[in-house]
Amino acid sequence: MRRLLTLYRPFYGWMALGILVSLATLLANVTLMAVSGWFITSMAIAGAAQVSMNYFTPAAIIRGAAIVRTGGRYLERLVQTALQQLPAGRTVIVIAHRLNTVRSADRILLLQDGRIMAQGSHAQLLRDSATYRHLAADFGDSA
Repeated sequence: MRRLLTLYRPFYGWMALGILVSLATLLANVTLMAVSGWFITSMAIAGAAQVSMNYFTPAAIIRGAAIVRTGGRYLERLVQTALQQLPAGRTVIVIAHRLNTVRSADRILLLQDGRIMAQGSHAQLLRDSATYRHLAADFGDSA
């Protein structure tokens, strides 16, 4: 473990930025869902009770959270692009939950319950692995 951390030392800044961007995006998503649900419910109750309500404040929070979420996703793509350019000529191990992160990799290992279920490039796995095809279909990535 110590050796692995030593190898990634030059990339600590990028990794920290990626974590911060992911957390900002997660917070924006949760805020967006919470506020929009509250906003819809409160407007329905206010309409049913024939009461006026200031809808500008919640609407501004919803717009702000949507902007932060979009910005977070954009920054995530920038970090992902930078990380793809940095390791030229090196072996890089990536643990990913999104197929777009590993799509351009030379070799992908598909793990399930701690065992290697399939390996190959993105195109090979789409062709040969039913599990990988299922994952690709779930993420809307069949090409």
